[in-house]
Amino acid sequence: MSLKNGRCNVFDLDGHTLLISAPRTSNRLYTHSFSLTSPVCLLSKLDDDAWKWHARFGHLNFRSLRDLGRKGMVSGIPVVDRVEQVCDGCVVGKQHRIPFPSVAHYRAEKGLELHHTDLCGQITPPTLGGKAYFLLVVDDYSRFMWVEMLKTKSEALDYFKKVKNRAETESESKLKVVTTDRGVNLSLPSSVFSAVSLA
Repeated sequence: MSLKNGRCNVFDLDGHTLLISAPRTSNRLYTHSFSLTSPVCLLSKLDDDAWKWHARFGHLNFRSLRDLGRKGMVSGIPVVDRVEQVCDGCVVGKQHRIPFPSVAHYRAEKGLELHHTDLCGQITPPTLGGKAYFLLVVDDYSRFMWVEMLKTKSEALDYFKKVKNRAETESESKLKVVTTDRGVNLSLPSSVFSAVSLA
């Protein structure tokens, strides 16, 4: 693209063929009028009848397409003899994935034995108080959650200490392990808690 002599010229990737040339208007915009063409159904333009009907029937397998034609179940459909064709869209759509585990390998046996933390954000738009992040702390045993709203990521450690102190005071026990995806910087001295596990 070039902006010279009051015109915007758009070229192809090689830079040789001019695709669009638009003059600059009085409000410093470049406007160009495009002519509209009538829409074309690309599937109806397919040369191969087997692929055309495969697409029309929502990627129905070719064996079933052959049965539709042979048994006269659909008017106008030809008999599809080639049934061993592979459609890229069907292959991608039918890929399988191992399911996520429904139960974790380890579960805490009492409160404050294991906490999970996650720092989320930046939230758009921020809250009325200017908070754009939130810190989520989950107790693995009770599934009790603490949510603290933050203005910046750097506040996460202070708010985590606040949640930790409040939880330890209410339960009269000490937090043992914290897991995090490293979104929360928990470079804490050993006096803050006894062990940290970084996932």
